[in-house]
Amino acid sequence: MEVVSRFEGYTDSMMVEDCKRMLKVLTQSKEIKVGRGRGATTMSIPKYRVEKRTIDKLKNSIEYYGVKKVSKRDNT
Repeated sequence: MEVVSRFEGYTDSMMVEDCKRMLKVLTQSKEIKVGRGRGATTMSIPKYRVEKRTIDKLKNSIEYYGVKKVSKRDNT
């Protein structure tokens, strides 16, 4: 399982929030109008070209640091 390496000085909760923020930005989409007149429709296309591996890495990191954060709370 690939995860984003921890940034120096970041706690588990900070890593979760940072990964969620990056995931939200990288998965944004924009609406474009296709066609003309009455037959025009709108399509949603991604704003950025991102590899699936990067998205999976961010999702794995959110899960990893989130579970780690919960397990620390249980031990104290």
